[in-house]
Amino acid sequence: MHLVSLGEVSVTLAGGTCITFARGETIHTENSYKYVPALFERLVLDAGWNVEKRWTSTDPAFGIFLLA
Repeated sequence: MHLVSLGEVSVTLAGGTCITFARGETIHTENSYKYVPALFERLVLDAGWNVEKRWTSTDPAFGIFLLA
């Protein structure tokens, strides 16, 4: 996903750094990946995390995982 600046805008980040976006300039804000729950849990374990709890819709088209 990208956000597109509707006009020239300056943004001050934490620490005081200022970034200016020109009209029409984009900023990449998101990558979206889809996993079946079992594959996501395998990725989590391989990265050294544990799934403490998970909530999934009945479809299950949507899930939230609590990691520790």
